[in-house]
Amino acid sequence: MVPLLVAVAVVVLRRHLSRRATWMLTLATSAAVVGLAATLLVEVHGGLHVYWFGGWTPRHGVALGVSFTVDPFGVLGACFAGLLVSAVVLVATRVEQFGALAHALLLVLLAAAVGFCLTGDLFNLFVFFELMSVCTIALIAVNTSDVRSLRGALHFAIVNSIGAFFVLIGIALLYARTGALNLAVMGQRLAAHPADQLVVTAFALIVVGFLVKAAIVPFHFWLVDAATAAPAPVAMLMVGLLDTLGLYAIARVYWTVFSGPLHAHLALVQSVLIGAGVATAILGALLCLVQPLATRRLAFVSISHSGLALIAIGLLNPIGLAGFGIYACADGATKAALFSLVRAPRRTRGREPGSSPGWHGGRVGAALVVLAAAGLAGLPPGGTYLAKGLLEDGASGWGRVLLGGLVLVVSALTAGAVLHLLIGRRAGGGTAPAAEPAATGRWSWPLLAAAGLIGGAFVLGVVPGLGAHSLSAATRFEDRPVYAGTVLGVPRPASPTSREVDLGVVPALLGVAATAAGWGLARYRPFDSSRDRRRPVGAAPPVPLRRLQQLHRGGIGDSAAWLTFGTATIGAVLALGIR
Repeated sequence: MVPLLVAVAVVVLRRHLSRRATWMLTLATSAAVVGLAATLLVEVHGGLHVYWFGGWTPRHGVALGVSFTVDPFGVLGACFAGLLVSAVVLVATRVEQFGALAHALLLVLLAAAVGFCLTGDLFNLFVFFELMSVCTIALIAVNTSDVRSLRGALHFAIVNSIGAFFVLIGIALLYARTGALNLAVMGQRLAAHPADQLVVTAFALIVVGFLVKAAIVPFHFWLVDAATAAPAPVAMLMVGLLDTLGLYAIARVYWTVFSGPLHAHLALVQSVLIGAGVATAILGALLCLVQPLATRRLAFVSISHSGLALIAIGLLNPIGLAGFGIYACADGATKAALFSLVRAPRRTRGREPGSSPGWHGGRVGAALVVLAAAGLAGLPPGGTYLAKGLLEDGASGWGRVLLGGLVLVVSALTAGAVLHLLIGRRAGGGTAPAAEPAATGRWSWPLLAAAGLIGGAFVLGVVPGLGAHSLSAATRFEDRPVYAGTVLGVPRPASPTSREVDLGVVPALLGVAATAAGWGLARYRPFDSSRDRRRPVGAAPPVPLRRLQQLHRGGIGDSAAWLTFGTATIGAVLALGIR
């Protein structure tokens, strides 16, 4: 309610509030949301709290009212949303088009994100996410004189609207089967019968819809186009918040609604989710090496790490989910910080804008980029180091070895690609990317925002007992009978879980060596666009990567075609495997 009320006040009083007053009011509101969410996190640390709006509580197992079902994972997401929006508000001071209406949109988006993380109703889950999407579309196109921004907004709107229709159709099918929209009631009624064609179709549509929101391969094209065209604050929201919440929705819907009827087909669901995550991680890591544009390279870095987060969910066990919770916050903050730091140079004749990136803050900004690359690589003591340890611990046997190798390679390639942006030469010659003379050695709001995000990502890695607490919260998150019993007023005891995570020194040393190798690969001539003076846009990459790069031209029709292909593939796999 707080950000919604302040958003209304900003719109009504926009002619009477100065730009600075509007900025301070928005920042104070987002900070207040962080404080409220942190307080709520302390309250729900040991269990699950349910709030029924208007006092419409369940009667005899029937829930007609709308509830907020608050658990540690959901509150952590709400707290992270407030922190990220606060950082976005700091960065937005440099964007001239961010007036009162843009600040109001940011506050509405924050309110929708909090509602999305706390709601216990599937239809409201859909509504809150679409409210976030509508606000993002308007924020991408905030500069209405820029054709690239309008194109990016249109691309985002079309692809995400298709994903939204998939989710809505899936919800309609579930409502027809269960007669309910409450997550707990849906899960309880579906668990009474094995999965049939209707349940499988609904699951496929909802999962695909949220995979589109999370920019998972082959539904990722919109993020590359939109993040490249959007202002830095909006790009921070897309790579740090929206894709993370799309993955959170998959975990929430599976464990509360579908884990009962699909329990017999656990291996198949694991294969679909992990397969999509592996493809996303590898494709993003390879394509980020051949992007001459700084923002496009960071967009593919974000896509690659979203794939790793999906793998953590796809393990379908508490250890993987615990790793996802930590990884989502630490990695999301790191990716958002990089977008707040990058500064594309002005257009010059014969060169693509952004092919020679600079960084806000000179040496200070460069130091923050190095720390962000260390976070992407999963080096200690960052939160990503702890999360990747949990991720690898969630697999077993040869799967653990293969997963550990994949995480190591992907992290090294993406971190090396970011470091290469920092210390690589300019396209067409020169020594180092141009820094911002006025900002050299001087702190600015983007630097403070980036420092706060990166610092927070590293602080997560040294919080005492965070791994054990996350594992306990993940165990309760996945316990569908306890969730349903608490919501419907029939509490059941949860199965306690306690486990320490031993990460060791060897993975850290391997991470350092692999990151250095990733940077060396980014400097290799076929990948290094800065070495070819005759072709300022970049040297031709190897043929397979060139073909992949040609698929990412930003065409909306291409996105729709690959969306259709991906939906048909996932649907066919599930339909053939579940009979």
